[in-house]
Amino acid sequence: MLWMASAWWVLPAEAGTVAGKVLDSRDRTPVADATVSVPVLGKSTRTSATGEFQIPDLPDGSLELEVSAAGFQERELRVTSPTEGGALELLLAPRISFTDEIVVTADRTETPLREVSQSVGVVAPETMQNTRMVGLDEVLNEIPGVKAEAQNGTDQVRISIRGRGERTGFGTRGIRILVDGVPENDATGETPDLSGLDLTALRRIEVAKGPMSFQYGSSPSGVVNLLTEESAATPTVEGRFLTGSFGYQKAQLKASGTTRPLSYFFNLTDTDLDGYREHSALDDRRFYGRLGIPLGASQDLTLTARRTREDVLLPGGLTAEELAQDRNQASFFYRLFDARQHLERKVYSVGYDKLIGSNGELSATGFTRSLEFVVPVPFIFLTGDRDSRGGNARLSLLREAGKTEHSLSFGGDIQQDREDGLDFDNDNGVRGTTTFTDERVNNDSFNLFFLDEVRLSDRLGLRVGAAYSKLTVEVKDRLMAFGGDTSGETSFDDVSLQLGTTYQISPKSSLYANVSTGFEPPTGSEITRGETGAGGINHRLKAQESTNYEVGGRFSFRDRVYLDLAAFHLQIDNEVLPTGTGFPQGTFDNAGKTIHNGLEMSLGVDLTKDLDLRLGYTYSDFTFDKFVNATGDFSGNDIPGIPPHRLSLSLLYRNPYGFGAGVNWRFVDKFFAEDANEVVNDSFQSTNLHVSYEHAVKNLKFSVLGGVNNVFDEEYVDYVVINDGFGGYFYPSPKRNYLGNVSLSWSF
Repeated sequence: MLWMASAWWVLPAEAGTVAGKVLDSRDRTPVADATVSVPVLGKSTRTSATGEFQIPDLPDGSLELEVSAAGFQERELRVTSPTEGGALELLLAPRISFTDEIVVTADRTETPLREVSQSVGVVAPETMQNTRMVGLDEVLNEIPGVKAEAQNGTDQVRISIRGRGERTGFGTRGIRILVDGVPENDATGETPDLSGLDLTALRRIEVAKGPMSFQYGSSPSGVVNLLTEESAATPTVEGRFLTGSFGYQKAQLKASGTTRPLSYFFNLTDTDLDGYREHSALDDRRFYGRLGIPLGASQDLTLTARRTREDVLLPGGLTAEELAQDRNQASFFYRLFDARQHLERKVYSVGYDKLIGSNGELSATGFTRSLEFVVPVPFIFLTGDRDSRGGNARLSLLREAGKTEHSLSFGGDIQQDREDGLDFDNDNGVRGTTTFTDERVNNDSFNLFFLDEVRLSDRLGLRVGAAYSKLTVEVKDRLMAFGGDTSGETSFDDVSLQLGTTYQISPKSSLYANVSTGFEPPTGSEITRGETGAGGINHRLKAQESTNYEVGGRFSFRDRVYLDLAAFHLQIDNEVLPTGTGFPQGTFDNAGKTIHNGLEMSLGVDLTKDLDLRLGYTYSDFTFDKFVNATGDFSGNDIPGIPPHRLSLSLLYRNPYGFGAGVNWRFVDKFFAEDANEVVNDSFQSTNLHVSYEHAVKNLKFSVLGGVNNVFDEEYVDYVVINDGFGGYFYPSPKRNYLGNVSLSWSF
């Protein structure tokens, strides 16, 4: 990105003074605490919270100005003193670096990464901008310990963290997914779809790994925190068009700005995709809007709205024989029954933030969500609607006790789901006349948590957290078939804990350790399949209980090398696993105990100020310690779906003049597709390339990107359906494909 100083009328500068604003070139937000200096005169200043600066008492004439800020490329430019025509606007381009201070919010509080006592991964906006911007699988796989796979190149993405969530046939279970603090999950912890977000609206993704029940209540084996873009400092409009292979086209229109006292951000996208397989087209429309309203010097109100309308054809998984015959074909049954997904989704939320004195903060969020769905799949025609409402609140206080400092957090969450479902037989893609299910399901979750982050000394920190969580599930059978009324109710509750510590070796290096417990009740798809598979409540099911032991460290060497290491041992008791029986759908039981041992490593090297190397490695040794069901004894087997070794390598280049390029290589080891460890998904490697250019002229910014995915045209499978009853385990990944991206933005 070419930095530049352009005339921007604010206030007349005083004689002998250079004044202006420093802004982020990506979204024109203010860059606070940037250093602006005139080296030859030994004069410098720092920008305010609004990015403004002044350097007075300068001689008239041309001067060399230097600007630097953490996370941005340094730049020199020539200016005239006094500032001519008003104040200067300095647009700073981001710098690729692992060594800058990172503040994360995945644990509900803004905490420097070096002070967090568990493993956390971060996806920067540059990573998202170099992709097709369709599914989270395009960016999450660079985080060690995280595995994200798309069924057929759409947003139908399954996410697993340290092996948790891999066994679901669709959506994501047991992982808390948040968009600006609003949960995407239902009250049982299941996320059937990811249609409530769009990568084009995100500025950052944070992933906290390991049990998080001590703050988020039931179910989370990790947290994926999606943060949308901040409002620009000045009104800005941007248009973007993305295109690529397989009929991919995506149009984006974005408006953002701050017009005192309000701030706003709106994002509209329209996506069409023919798909690289038969019967895999996508038609998608999404809107995101946010309005920030200050209520005084210390209070803010935030209103958001999200709407989605999505139609996607489902090609289904292929057997090994079908995969060898024709990778592009759709499954016979998925074609025969015209499998597809139609969703209409609306989410509205209100957030309130208030500073309490100089050492306290109150935050609260309330939301409502509606979902209407029609999902014909082989043999069953699913229809229904789900209404959800809920909220969370958190009070944070900073207190001193002797020589120790306590950062205290108290809070809670509540969520209610009301789902009306009607399931019919699927008559070759048309809703049949036989009704399998007609029921209302009520899910209610409640969580209270307490967290104390203790600063024992300048180097040593301690974290103690506890939460009480309860989930109630009620089914009202309105069909009363298959043996009578299957209505029923059940509930689960537990206390979850975490104890963690951090030790600062140096200002940018630290060690950490933690012990945490997790509480994971059965999800809605599991508990609402009765003991015969015909609906109702499965009263045999108990909640999963997990205990995680983790040690790790974050190390910075000479501000050029960053290393993040984590090792963990995770044990899950009462693992909810399929029994291998049941009609019309399979049933579940607490059949297992599993052991997860793993090692994760992230390495970042600033080879030069323009060139960056990234390396990520994951080692997974996940086994069934005990697992017996109606189909066999699988104790001692590897847990399917998890490769023992995964490795990613990226080389990224970006210079101050706007040119960028990158290459990403990924290796995934072979893994099993079913519990018996007889069907193997082969290992694979893939390589992606991209080149880009950005340029700004006064208030106009232009960018263009071109890329090639799977450069060497490898045939591989990333998404595998575990234990598919018809042997259709494999969703083939795309062969070589291309993408393009062009955008224009104008700031007023």
